Amino acid sequence: MALNSKEIFVPLADQTPTTGAALAGDVITTIPADFDAALTAIQGFTGTGYLGEDGITLSTTLSLTDFKEMNRGTVRRGLDDFTGTVTYTELQFMNYAVLCRKFGEDNVDRTAATQQAGQKIHLSIGPDLAPNQAFAWKLKDGDARAIVLIPNGQVTNGIDVTFVANSMASVPTEVSAYDDGTGKNIHIYFDDGTTLSA
Repeated sequence: MALNSKEIFVPLADQTPTTGAALAGDVITTIPADFDAALTAIQGFTGTGYLGEDGITLSTTLSLTDFKEMNRGTVRRGLDDFTGTVTYTELQFMNYAVLCRKFGEDNVDRTAATQQAGQKIHLSIGPDLAPNQAFAWKLKDGDARAIVLIPNGQVTNGIDVTFVANSMASVPTEVSAYDDGTGKNIHIYFDDGTTLSA
């Protein structure tokens, strides 16, 4: 294999002045085939604000069962369980979309700002899980782009928030990835940004 430094990916959040790099929308049932299709599939998703400095962490866990022969030697291993998660931290704690994503829209009430008062949000926390959604994270490195996509996922962690003067109140989030109907859970799409010369 040839050495190619352009295949080293040092990601930054691919965000705009109005939309953060973490997005969510309705569960995707038709899985995009390539980067352009994935970009189209998430076009109407709701984005949120800044991500924490630790970025996003994609983790997969395989639980295996050992099959042993009579003398107790392992002759094969079989897949018993697979889990996939993405963890990250949302920094904009008072963001309506962040709270809806984390706690479910039914648990977040919002009153629009008026000339007399600002936007009001009421968050109700209890033994609830947010509904299944699709999740996407957009990343960039120079001209290279990547999309991490969970077509069918759910926020599955609680929160531990400290309200203190010298620290941001942030929203740590773990998204569990479920089977998207194709036997897969997580998709990563790349565009290396390198075009052919004329």
